[in-house]
Amino acid sequence: MSGKLVAHCGATLIDREGLKALATPPSTDTWTPIPHYELVTALEGQLKARGIHIVKEAFAVQKAKLFGVIDTDWQVTEDGGAAIGLRTANDKSLALQIAIG
Repeated sequence: MSGKLVAHCGATLIDREGLKALATPPSTDTWTPIPHYELVTALEGQLKARGIHIVKEAFAVQKAKLFGVIDTDWQVTEDGGAAIGLRTANDKSLALQIAIG
């Protein structure tokens, strides 16, 4: 069993390499946006540091918003394993939110 990303109306499915090409707005004195590619790469690094590996991932973007689902190899059974859902935006419309299940 694995997570499935259902892209919202108007969102475009994109792979991790495609995240590199997305523009990130400039920082202000009180706000620093994180490029979507760097966020996903940092998340993967933290998982690897804990012995957890990504086995499948899917992302969608809608303007500055990023939505994603990441399947991991952690506690996999015949019924499924741990997956991570995330959403964030580089236009201040969404704070970074991560759900694990």
